[in-house]
Amino acid sequence: QTMNTNTGWIIDSHTHILPERLAKKIRSFFEDAIMINNSANKSEASNSCCNLSSIYDEKEPKSHNEFVSHGTIPLLYHCHDLDLLKGIMMRCGVSSFWTLPYAHKSEMSIQLNESMVKIANEMKNIECVPGFTIHPSDKNIREIVLKALRSGARVCKLHCSVGSYDIRNSSFDPLWELSQLYGFPTVIHLGHHVSGNTLGSEIDHISRVASDFPKAKIIIAHFGYPSVNSALELMERHSNLYADTTPVVTRTVKFSKKTKERVEKMAREGRILFGSDLPNVAIPLEEIIDDIWNQFGSTLNRKEVEESFRRCAQEGDLIPQFDGRNEEEEKEKRAVFMILRGASLFLTNQVKIPLDSSKL
Repeated sequence: QTMNTNTGWIIDSHTHILPERLAKKIRSFFEDAIMINNSANKSEASNSCCNLSSIYDEKEPKSHNEFVSHGTIPLLYHCHDLDLLKGIMMRCGVSSFWTLPYAHKSEMSIQLNESMVKIANEMKNIECVPGFTIHPSDKNIREIVLKALRSGARVCKLHCSVGSYDIRNSSFDPLWELSQLYGFPTVIHLGHHVSGNTLGSEIDHISRVASDFPKAKIIIAHFGYPSVNSALELMERHSNLYADTTPVVTRTVKFSKKTKERVEKMAREGRILFGSDLPNVAIPLEEIIDDIWNQFGSTLNRKEVEESFRRCAQEGDLIPQFDGRNEEEEKEKRAVFMILRGASLFLTNQVKIPLDSSKL
């Protein structure tokens, strides 16, 4: 048995480490539809990306026409070299990652879900949590979900733009019912624009689902960027809503001074997760991680605190013991830890595996 040499502690809850054929198709989509030039599909990241996160400030676009183009810049990472991508994550301190598939049409979910579990089972020295997906036009959605869970998948991913569907479609009801029963989370990209951006009106589509299925754990991908305020307001109304901080190609999710305190509270409660979107991102992974420290732990001694978090992960503790001597410092530590590890860990640890009645 190969010894696990990974000393990282971060959990990346939003990656797309996918089968080669699908990964190449998605990369072609980025190159053609979003018009991002991937220069020679480089094996290592460069530092040429300009982060345009502040471009919207606090004003949320009201229509797709108001979205600003990502421009023509290189995606930094190879789209399907699993060993290479694993090495990049490990060097950045990632010990575990969720890999999230999505179906653009019906009748492809079962095979794709099986491929995701295979990738996870073959991954060494880093934990891979396989995701599964469905399409509202699939037949027997309930059985597809149960099969995925029994095979080892632990999180669902839906992408409204890729699948060209409305999240309010009643065909998804079996998914939400099973989510309530077995506790698996569902990551949803709610936006329909080719840029990956999301309108506040699109975020609001999840409100009915959150109300009708209050025990279903739903994660708003990319924090609904650039409609972050709309996502936050909805999260405050529905305790079963979560969000991840995953960038949208060129832009990390930034929080204004007005919303910072509310976001920090959500983070400490374990409702905000870290994500990178690797490999379909134009920002180096280390910079995406740095951004979390800069926004939520700027006053901390990062080296010292990170070492304590690493020890906690290695010893198998769910959360570090905070000494409470400095209340504001402890709040920062908890927020950073929960975003970069704790929230993702708590969610996957709560997933129940359904029994296979055919084997009883």
